[in-house]
Amino acid sequence: TPKFLEKTFGNIFLHAKQIVFGFSLVENDERIYSAEAIADKEGIREIRKKEKLFFLSDYTPLLVQKLVPSLRQYASRYSSPAPVSQRSWFELPQGRVAVLICNEGLVPELARQAADDGAELVVVSGSDADFSNRLIHRETLRMARIRAVENKVYVAQTMKTGISAIIDPQGEVKKFIDKDKQGILVYEIPKIFP
Repeated sequence: TPKFLEKTFGNIFLHAKQIVFGFSLVENDERIYSAEAIADKEGIREIRKKEKLFFLSDYTPLLVQKLVPSLRQYASRYSSPAPVSQRSWFELPQGRVAVLICNEGLVPELARQAADDGAELVVVSGSDADFSNRLIHRETLRMARIRAVENKVYVAQTMKTGISAIIDPQGEVKKFIDKDKQGILVYEIPKIFP
């Protein structure tokens, strides 16, 4: 509901036209998905479920957990990937925005399909919390830069932990917030947010 969104996101929600956020979605059949939603003052407009699950970061098969008990600590709650038939973008009044969830940013086909479908901005949202190595944070940013150049789109990498950045279609980082820092990036994207 709009009141829940206002309480959760505070002043950001009050002043934003739209907000994209990630969460765990539990469906009626009790399957759990990693998901992203877009909301405005009227409430949640659309939800997109993660379609590419990665070994260990998103799931650990029970057989592997039994064979290597120490891996149980890495077992994710996510039940299954979303159907591939869903689209990876949201339609906004300002233009089409694709959302890739966490390590989906490493999958070139997802960003390419979104750009082919007319997305002018790709948001890669997630967390690098499982990785304390600074090299991983830089690599995640490098992959976001590659997605921008490959698809000639802006990329907004929004990480709960890790490096958040706005990247132009030439792969140049226009603004960023470093790992272990908090903040809000504000950047006017010329094509879709004049």
